[in-house]
Amino acid sequence: TVTHSMFNATRDGLGAGEFNTERMLAHLPAQPSYSAAYSCAQYQGGGFGDWYLPSLYELNLLYSAKNTVGTFTRAYPAQYWSSTEYDANNAYYIEFTYGSQIGGGKGYVRYVRAVRRF
Repeated sequence: TVTHSMFNATRDGLGAGEFNTERMLAHLPAQPSYSAAYSCAQYQGGGFGDWYLPSLYELNLLYSAKNTVGTFTRAYPAQYWSSTEYDANNAYYIEFTYGSQIGGGKGYVRYVRAVRRF
């Protein structure tokens, strides 16, 4: 259960990552040095500029299709951030080796995977 969110980025489901990313970007400095949301929003892959940090649900879909989608790290621990906040200090991530969904400290460095609308 989410008790308090720093950015109101608590949505989960398809398209929720886009909403969550927008909430996070609205509260960050113009060019943050370290931000998963900012990194995804700045990505220009394929000539598109509408990338965002996936919600926990969207990230889990990627985990389920990781062998088809490809290019995920195989380094351990292969932890990828979602945009879904757990509380003010933690957000959910998925450990891609085993599929565990965990709420962890926002200050930790983990991988990100930018997505566009599913």
